[in-house]
Amino acid sequence: GLLTAGSNTISPQHSAEFLDNAIKRMKSENLSLEQTAVKIVAEVRSQKKRIPGLGHPTHKGDDFRTTRLRQVAKDNGFLGDKITMFEAIHAEFLRSTGKQGICINVDGMLGAIMSQMGFRPMQMAAVMALRFSENAPNGASSSVHSPVSVMVAEIGIPASPPLVRSSP
Repeated sequence: GLLTAGSNTISPQHSAEFLDNAIKRMKSENLSLEQTAVKIVAEVRSQKKRIPGLGHPTHKGDDFRTTRLRQVAKDNGFLGDKITMFEAIHAEFLRSTGKQGICINVDGMLGAIMSQMGFRPMQMAAVMALRFSENAPNGASSSVHSPVSVMVAEIGIPASPPLVRSSP
């Protein structure tokens, strides 16, 4: 859980920063959503960098958590430009690479949703740390319920297991 946090896991802030920059570029260059996605994916590929929030070692095609999170966001009025931008970038990445098994992963969708909710990228790191430390001894109280914890609970993903287990 929390010990693996970094740029490749439990990191919605990286996707949010990426999407914030994409939206700013779209507005400053007066581009359409699709034009922005084409430009961004071409640049990322030419630089041989990864797009934060895309791909997962286990989930190929779709990540069920992402699908459910998107639905929860839609049901609660948070389906906006960040999510649609990410979906356009994802579609362009699949089109331009021919790699059809790459999904938007849970960190990517959380970054888009949390950004749409008004969280700043560094706040997301703190919320995710709280989410994963709820059961840690001497950590955050289990009564602390971040918006992400509530959202994750609503889609049926169990909270991270306690770090210390009592003996039977």
